Amino acid sequence: MTISLASKYGSTIGDGYDVVSDFISTCDQHSSFIHKSKTKSDREDISKLISLQSTEEGGQVLYDFVDDLCTAFCEFGAQYEIFIRCMRIFFVLPFSPRIISLIIRKLKDVLALLTDEKDSLDLIIDDLNRALHARGRWRDTTILLDTCAFILSKTLSASSNRPATYRNLGFCYAFGVSSISRALLSIHQNGCILGWKEPMVKRLRNLDKNAIRDIYSIVTNSISLRAQKEVEIRESLLFSVQKTIAGSGEEISSSSDVEEIVVLLMESLTNGQI
Repeated sequence: MTISLASKYGSTIGDGYDVVSDFISTCDQHSSFIHKSKTKSDREDISKLISLQSTEEGGQVLYDFVDDLCTAFCEFGAQYEIFIRCMRIFFVLPFSPRIISLIIRKLKDVLALLTDEKDSLDLIIDDLNRALHARGRWRDTTILLDTCAFILSKTLSASSNRPATYRNLGFCYAFGVSSISRALLSIHQNGCILGWKEPMVKRLRNLDKNAIRDIYSIVTNSISLRAQKEVEIRESLLFSVQKTIAGSGEEISSSSDVEEIVVLLMESLTNGQI
């Protein structure tokens, strides 16, 4: 039933909330099948789950469903293109950051498999466009930014013995660098919020050298385009992501100074200029 939903809505852009509603309804049926004791009254108002999907109570059926999907993906699903598309649906439509975090943490050793060998960079950018459109102008949550930082982290690179690069991580890399770049551009465009700097600096300092290089390039290039409207900002970000990823050269050597890039980036943002 998940595959039918992914096939039906795979090209949807819009705001995506009808898709989320259908997914949660399907997840509720899945949960009801597994947990036989669930009563009809528990399932009467599915629409409430949409607004509560990020909470422990309202989102549990969705969380359980996606958890089962991750297990199936690791066991056999990654070999099928339609299963890869199905898993990507959760990134490009307005599902809870808690769901994205679950997928990344459970698939941390096989993140590259969320990119099909047939995927072009243009297709990846199209998925990012849908993801950014679904998230609108709101600031991304701490959960989402921490998850993106985890994808690009030195820790994950070391444990997998593979540097964080687009070549190694594909869609997940593009999703991570675009999300963190978006947060930094939001700071530049809309001003700082109380307590933002320390957690952001901590995230950036823990990134793989290749990721911090690309984020710096994306942010500086985006700001140079001087976009003002929401659509223009999104387009400039996507243009910069594509340009940066397409132009990325060799992996950065161990002598490269992450701290120097972080300091330069943060000073430029807080001064309102790059």
